[in-house]
Amino acid sequence: MSTRSLDAMFHGYEEDEELPAYDEDLEIPTYVDRHLLPPMVAYHLVHVEKKLQVLVPWGPSSDGPAYKIVHRNTPKAFSSKPDMTLRCVDPDTGAESSVASINAINNGPLPWRPRAVVHATSYEDIKDVTHPMEARNFADWSVYIHGMRYFWTMSDSPHVSLTLVEADSASICARFTYSEVGTQATKGNGVGTFVIYGGHYSTEKATVELVIASCVIAISHWKDMGRNYKNTGGLDGESLRTMSVTSERAMTLLRRNSV
Repeated sequence: MSTRSLDAMFHGYEEDEELPAYDEDLEIPTYVDRHLLPPMVAYHLVHVEKKLQVLVPWGPSSDGPAYKIVHRNTPKAFSSKPDMTLRCVDPDTGAESSVASINAINNGPLPWRPRAVVHATSYEDIKDVTHPMEARNFADWSVYIHGMRYFWTMSDSPHVSLTLVEADSASICARFTYSEVGTQATKGNGVGTFVIYGGHYSTEKATVELVIASCVIAISHWKDMGRNYKNTGGLDGESLRTMSVTSERAMTLLRRNSV
């Protein structure tokens, strides 16, 4: 992709006067929940193997589709495949379809900052299927959803989590709460719980998939930075029981359908 096209992709994002510094010992900021609506969509993220994770629906969306996050298994220099692919698994037939591809952008316009792009692949009638993301302060990932700007931010209240907040607001639109082992989860263990709260488009399939894909970018970013977040001893018993049951559902799903 040319620099010109990358500039066009990120047009509208704020420019820095100078490159912001990154503090390795930066404490996790605390964001206060405000106007928290009822959960409308809920998933458990289960680690299956090194290149595969599964989002299993539960609670308000327990009858909905599952999703697979498939990581490219060859070096980027030798493959045209995206860094990650989000695949939808039909709850009735088990049929799979690719709904989004996710790529990190390492050669974007200056000033350099972490950037990525989500490309929706299942909605041909939507003209704007490319969603650029960037972490202007090297921490909070921004994304436009239905023309509004949102940020995935780290939070430690009430548990260590990633929260999707609307720009200039502390309202929580979605949250990913890390499990007791977090990103150090091994085969069959839960990485965390993903929830989208009520609001416009909160259950629309295309919106749900974009929010999931954008969250995956933020999760991967912090893991790549060596920040293996988790909530050791910080989750209630009900959350742990639900996570355990969901992990079993994830493994059953994979046994029924080929990876």
